[in-house]
Amino acid sequence: DERSGVNQAMNHLLAGGHRRIGMITGRFSPYIIRERYNAFVEYMKSHGLSIDSANIKMCEPTIEAATRAALELLDRGDRPTAVFASNDVIAAGIMKASRRLGLRLPEELAGVGGDDSRICNMLEPELSSVHISCHQMGEVSADLLYALLDGKTDLPRTTVIPTGLIVRRSS
Repeated sequence: DERSGVNQAMNHLLAGGHRRIGMITGRFSPYIIRERYNAFVEYMKSHGLSIDSANIKMCEPTIEAATRAALELLDRGDRPTAVFASNDVIAAGIMKASRRLGLRLPEELAGVGGDDSRICNMLEPELSSVHISCHQMGEVSADLLYALLDGKTDLPRTTVIPTGLIVRRSS
């Protein structure tokens, strides 16, 4: 449930007092990019927060590219006070850029990633991230595959796996 995950992250940032929230997304799955970007924009609009195109960056899904994008985003006087990263690799690049700029996380910049990958606990401070259960997605996929192989045809076209925000020290 990509939209719910973004909403949970945004609720968390908003509850932390952030109103200038940026987003950096990587060029990976078109579906995930579209869902997370649209959810971010819809959330900002529905909560009366301004959407500044300068606060939204697209980059390749690498730490190096994310670091460059984050340096552009954060090296301004009107920089966001929080950034939602479409995945944890992008978030790692944001954290790297914030260190280069001398910004303390979460005191001067809050960051939240997406996917809750293993990298979250390797970063300092540990990264808050939207948990997506790959294990559960695999189980559902396998069950559907077995059902198809058994000749069943009345299967759901879409199955939504719930997400959950894991709050750590980066936000």
